[in-house]
Amino acid sequence: MHRPCAGLGPDVLPWPWLILAYGVAVPLGCSFLGAVMASIPYYVWRAKYPQRAKQYNRHVWIAFAISCLLYGGLMLNGILAGKR
Repeated sequence: MHRPCAGLGPDVLPWPWLILAYGVAVPLGCSFLGAVMASIPYYVWRAKYPQRAKQYNRHVWIAFAISCLLYGGLMLNGILAGKR
């Protein structure tokens, strides 16, 4: 069925949701808590807005990877600083 006929809006991801994805997942992401909390909209949207959910979830996992890289870099920096 056509989306407007079904009473659904466009299946696009508005940019404010990206702020939420990165704002929650980067600070808390490496603990999986941030990734789980940021993924809640994915589960809400996946039935009616599959493209939006897929795009959002992709950004959450990108933010999770960034968080892990930052965490790993900070840990490595702390280890190297302790050996001096």
